[in-house]
Amino acid sequence: MAGPDRSRKIRMSTDEMMEFFFHIKGEDLCIYRDLLKSGPATAKELGGRMGKDRGPVYSGVTSLVRTGLVRKTVKKRKAGGLYYVYDAMEPEKVHDLLCERIKDWQNSIESSLTKVCSDLRKAG
Repeated sequence: MAGPDRSRKIRMSTDEMMEFFFHIKGEDLCIYRDLLKSGPATAKELGGRMGKDRGPVYSGVTSLVRTGLVRKTVKKRKAGGLYYVYDAMEPEKVHDLLCERIKDWQNSIESSLTKVCSDLRKAG
């Protein structure tokens, strides 16, 4: 019986990589892309541009800020009070961040492989 094809390469789309390495949802990527294309915005403005309620948009930008894909800036209202403006991280910086995540993942896999060898020796 033939084993798995080890020459097969892993192919991931940009969305799949972003979702896998940044642990975000497809909807969050839509928010990131909107910010990248249209520029900085509040959650309310984003919701209006995207035709979505502010709540889910706010949840998405919060996730994107946590991953480092979006920056959050505090602004002061003229009448008093604060609000937040969100801005997409530049694609080049996202690339660098993605490379770091991939290296971390690779190190984790290599560590797991060492454990696999040890476990197999114990079982044998």
